[in-house]
Formats: sequence, structure tokens, C-alpha cells
Amino acid sequence: MKRYKYIAVMLSVSMMLTACGGNTSVETAADNINDTDVISESTDGETVTETADTSELFSNRDLSGDYDTGACEQIALSDTGSTSTSTGVTIDQNTITITKEGDYLVEGSLSDGMIIVDVDKTEKVQLILNGVNMNSATSAPIYVRQADKVFVTLADGTTNTLSNGGNFTAIDDNNIDAVIFSKDDLTLNGTGSLDINSPTGHGVVSKNDLVITNGAYGITSASHGFAGKDSVAIADGSFVINAGKEGIEGKVVNICGGNLDITAADDGINAADKDADTSGRGMDTQSDASINISGGIVKINAEGDGIDSNGYLTVSGGEIYVAGPSNSGNGALDYGIDASISGGIVVAAGQSGMAQNFGSDSTQGSILVNMQEKNEAGSIVTLLDSEGKELVAWTAEKSYNSVVVSCPEIVDGGKYTLKTGETSTEITMDGLIYGSGFSFGGGMHGGGGKPDGQRPEWGR
Repeated sequence: MKRYKYIAVMLSVSMMLTACGGNTSVETAADNINDTDVISESTDGETVTETADTSELFSNRDLSGDYDTGACEQIALSDTGSTSTSTGVTIDQNTITITKEGDYLVEGSLSDGMIIVDVDKTEKVQLILNGVNMNSATSAPIYVRQADKVFVTLADGTTNTLSNGGNFTAIDDNNIDAVIFSKDDLTLNGTGSLDINSPTGHGVVSKNDLVITNGAYGITSASHGFAGKDSVAIADGSFVINAGKEGIEGKVVNICGGNLDITAADDGINAADKDADTSGRGMDTQSDASINISGGIVKINAEGDGIDSNGYLTVSGGEIYVAGPSNSGNGALDYGIDASISGGIVVAAGQSGMAQNFGSDSTQGSILVNMQEKNEAGSIVTLLDSEGKELVAWTAEKSYNSVVVSCPEIVDGGKYTLKTGETSTEITMDGLIYGSGFSFGGGMHGGGGKPDGQRPEWGR
């Protein structure tokens, strides 16, 4: 497994907005990273571009999704007998096992079967899904038992479907609980589409690093949509996630681009170190956990926390819109240690009981306002400058009595009007952070002034 050093997203991440942006092809993304002034190293055939920021997250092969159809080994799926002429493939009824490094073009359908990747720990495998429809009644349609890294590439113009039948039965010592389940590093790329249905488990799980650089994904899962134990990194792609628990979860979550629409019964995006020693300090303060958003459009509707990091939250670009929880025990934004914003647009609406604003290390202005009365679903959150120019407008999907708004036009000393439904709040920025929020330590996150003519405790 390749170990990356994860560094909080800072100003240099602006370069990645081009490299990973939602309208950038994977080829262009790779070219942009290659053109940067960096140090590169070759590791097991992969050229990894290194800088002091998130370009460490994506190798050239992660971004490209390239393959040569003529050089690929072929696997044809069929209920009447799957076939392959490759010496690196064994077939036992409807279980296809890949035992040698290489590129494998997979097509066809299986109503109950699975592909197992079981190669040497130093070897890489690329699975190109070329119009695959595959269900496993009792396990994962794609299971990576062992490899250095596996690439699942969605062939251009294809629609692929993977599903589980509602039960996961152990076939070895690993706790397989996802439609795509990998014990090692996993990359999803390509320009096709993938629909995943997991009625009793997760959508996609990597027990190491999970990277997604392109493709269109529709995920319906009873538990997490995407989970990477060590990390989840997204460069680009289109995502519609409906999750019974967290939409995306990892110790470190990096979103550099893409268009994400997440509906979650628990947290929309969660960063947690599952191996951390939490004795005496709880799960809410983990210095290794972080969520870093530098690009893309992220829309979240969550009944738990909208964005929840047990450690740090950093935002340096992109657009984020959060319809937070209906209950006061969770917040639209939630972090255990600190949060900062240096770019992008954020509108996060939820309940005031656990509301948090960005912290004092921010270099972009952020406003938190709590209200006495709830605003109904369908009401519009609008931020105007002193001349009445509309800076931000967003329609809330659920009722709320707290909202965080941040955009580049909010500056120290500026005057603004925040409209929430029929209510208007006049705001004068005394510093960059306006309105404090809940803190697990008993204090307040953020700071700044109060609504003009209103009670200062409304910032609590």
C-alpha cells in the first residue's frame, strides 16, 4: 500500500481547482498536475507527483483511467458460464478469481456471482467495467482480497450496475460488508457510470485509501456510501448518494472537485480515526481526522451532522450547501478541534443547539446567525451587501433556526443583510468571524460581533 502524508489544504490548493475541477477531463487533470513545479518519483510503475499540498493524493494513473483494449485480458460474464482465456483468471462456477497482475476488460451479466482479486501484495490490477451488470446474493460483486492497488475503471459511454442481495455471508477471515470491498488501496476512475445498491451494507469500502477521480455514481446503501479507513480523496466525478448512515467516511476526507449530492440518515461527510485511543477524551477530538474541501459543488441533506470532523475542517474553495439535522443534538457543521475557511462558498443551515462557525484562523469572513423562530423548509437564505447586491442565495430543504454563510465578499468592517425567510438581520463585521458557536470544551468557537440591535447571546 502506498502511504501518503496528508497535509491540511492551504492556499496552494488553488492549483488543484483546475486539476480536479468538476468540468475538467481526467486527461487534462493529469496534464495539469504534470506541469506543476514539483518533485516526482516512480513507485512500482506509478509516477506520483509530490508537492506540499493535495497533489500527493492522486497519481497519474489514478487520474488517467487509460487502458489499451487490445492488450487487456478478457472476462465475459454469463449465468450460463463465464469465460476467460487468461492464465491469470480461474473460474469456479460463478466465482471469477484474478491471480496475476494486469488489465482485465470485464463485460456481461451475472445474477449471482463475484470477482475476487487475489494477487501478490506488490501487484496492481485494473478492472475495466464495460457494461457490467452483476449481483451477489450473499457477498460483494467485487472483492479485493489482496493487491498493492486495484483500479476499477468505468469504460466510456457504459452503464454498469453492481448490487448485493441483502446478506453478507463470510467466505474467509475478512468482514466483507460492501458491494465493492477492498482490503487494499482502491481507485475508481473512467468516464462511464456505476450504480450500486447495497440494501444491508455499505456501497464502496477500502480498508486503506479510497480514491475517486472521475465517473458518474449512483449509490444507495443501508450504511455508508463511500468509506476509506485511512482516507477518501475525490478529484472529480458526479455523485448521487443515498446512505442509511454516513454518505462519505474516512479518517481523512479530501474533496478537490466534482458534483456531490448526498442524502444521509446520519452524517453527510464524516472524518473519524477508527483506531484512535479515545479514552478520556471522546470520539470528538482526534488530531489525525480532517475534512478538506478545495473545490467542487457539495450538496448535503443530513439528519446527523452535515459535515462532521472529529479533528479539523478546512475549506479553501468550491461550493458547499448543507441542509442540516432536524434535531438539536447535531449540527450543520461539526468539528472537534478547529475549522478554518480561506475560499469558496458555504451555506449551512441547521439547529442552533449544536451550531458551530468557522474559527479565528480563517482568512475569509464567515457569519453565524441563530434565530428565535424556525424558518420553514423552502425558505430562502440570502446574503446582501451594503448596496443590496445579492452575494449568496440558497433555498433550504428543511426547517432551521441557525445558518452559517461564508463567501469571498465578506470582509472585515463590511456591512451585510442576512435574510432568512421573512426575517432580516443587519450585520457589521468586527473581524472576519461573526457569531460564536457551540464548543465541546464548554467554550465558544468563533467570535465577532452581534446582529445590529439584537441580543448578543443569539450568537451562542
